[in-house]
Amino acid sequence: MTPYVSSNPESGNREIWGLEYRNIWPKWCDHANLRADLWYNSYTVRFDFDPRKSQRLRDNPRRGIGFEEAQAIFARPYYLDQRSDLPEQYRAIGWVGERLYSLIFEMREDNEGEFYHLVTLWKSTREEEELYAENT
Repeated sequence: MTPYVSSNPESGNREIWGLEYRNIWPKWCDHANLRADLWYNSYTVRFDFDPRKSQRLRDNPRRGIGFEEAQAIFARPYYLDQRSDLPEQYRAIGWVGERLYSLIFEMREDNEGEFYHLVTLWKSTREEEELYAENT
């Protein structure tokens, strides 16, 4: 996972962050000495958020992290459900460090493609922890 930040004049005071994911499978299966196909997958997930709100979340002891850290949710298996239709919002429950967090985000699009607009986050509740455990 490779993080990057890009400046986007259309985003105003917001920041666009991205994570690039790459997976490479080995060419040889050592235990069976069989050749396997090389599989390579690379994709970029872009994030948009208000940096002032991110700082407020980080300063709040009930939240403890900002949007920059919360992007780590998408680097490991996470639970996803839809929270509302208008606006279309999703909840992702996943790990940031050693703790489960819940993140609300919207999928948006600009001239560069799709990105996730991060809305809010919190430390996952006991019910959300159980939901994560049952579904991942």
